[in-house]
Amino acid sequence: MSTIVLTGASDGIGRAAAIALAREGHQLVLVGRNPSKVADVVAAAEAAGGRDVVGLVADFAELAQVRRVAAEIRGAVASIDVLINNAGTVFHTREITVDGNEATFQVNHLGSVLLTEALIDLIPAGGRIVITASSGHTVGKLDFSDLLLDKGYQYFMAYGRSKLCNVLMARYWAREFTERQIVVNSFHPGAVSTSIWSGAPKIAEFVIDTLVRRFLRSSEKGAETMVWLATSDAAAGLSGGYYIDCVEKPVSKLARVDELGVKLVAVSHELIANA
Repeated sequence: MSTIVLTGASDGIGRAAAIALAREGHQLVLVGRNPSKVADVVAAAEAAGGRDVVGLVADFAELAQVRRVAAEIRGAVASIDVLINNAGTVFHTREITVDGNEATFQVNHLGSVLLTEALIDLIPAGGRIVITASSGHTVGKLDFSDLLLDKGYQYFMAYGRSKLCNVLMARYWAREFTERQIVVNSFHPGAVSTSIWSGAPKIAEFVIDTLVRRFLRSSEKGAETMVWLATSDAAAGLSGGYYIDCVEKPVSKLARVDELGVKLVAVSHELIANA
């Protein structure tokens, strides 16, 4: 059985994945933002058969909390077989974090970069990194001169940008960690009925609630590809891919520009260092 660190574990597909992984008997470190929800998913995972389940609390909207939880993870486990970067949200109005970054960009992208690089030495050869992306990455654009989105804020475009960053990072790390024999992949969970879009503008909330939600898949279904990439023998040698329903799919034209990923890494490191 594996030692698995899962962020965004207290709700939605993260919670569903935690319980599915617990049923397989894995040792789990579950990270979430809400203390009561973290306690709830830890109890559910233990009841499902998870070993030595640890629950930790961190809000990725504050990079100091990401650094703290990285240190707590290092204190809880000696090694990590699988790191699942699933923490994510969308801010429906433009918000700037205490670290000075646009909030969706920080929570969905910068936080996972900081956490992954703080823990990478604990991941041995044969280890895996899984990143929750989205088909929304196809509408994402990266303007490094306007990372705060001063020129205009649209919440779906901010979300799409963060998901483009997720795909770019998966591809970058897959290349970067080849010699370490660590595989890295991203995936789209499908259109899932979760709370991530709560707080959307009223018209969008109405459309989602009355017209769209009936066609959305369950969190359990949305978590299937995450669990497959994390633990299946079939995914053990796969790296640098983007998956939907356990099948590799093409990414957007921008996501295929490796030089863009290299620049994103450099800019991200600078933003993290300055926080």
